[in-house]
Amino acid sequence: LSYATEFIDKIRDVFPRGGEHWYEFEFFFTLWLLLPYTDGAYVIYEWFTRPLLAPVANRITTMIRHRLGWIEFLLLVVNASHLWIVWYVFVSFPEEQRRFVVVAVGTVGSLL
Repeated sequence: LSYATEFIDKIRDVFPRGGEHWYEFEFFFTLWLLLPYTDGAYVIYEWFTRPLLAPVANRITTMIRHRLGWIEFLLLVVNASHLWIVWYVFVSFPEEQRRFVVVAVGTVGSLL
């Protein structure tokens, strides 16, 4: 919904009175979605998301189950090759740079 705010100037050109109250509409629609009393997100899910996406999700799930062995093998090969490249680059660094990389990854990793 907030992405639609980028286009509000174009909407305002076509519908001047509708664009005038866009931010109020966005605020109250977000409240309706989030508040447990109104349960708007559940309504959107039950009436729109589930009927439209459930058949597509079932087809995708069936397709993945048939090809799961190949997908797992492909992911294993890709991940192993990436780890090998990272290890090779890391080992080729001088000792000071390796120490810096270890400290930087330890610092950033703990923040995530």
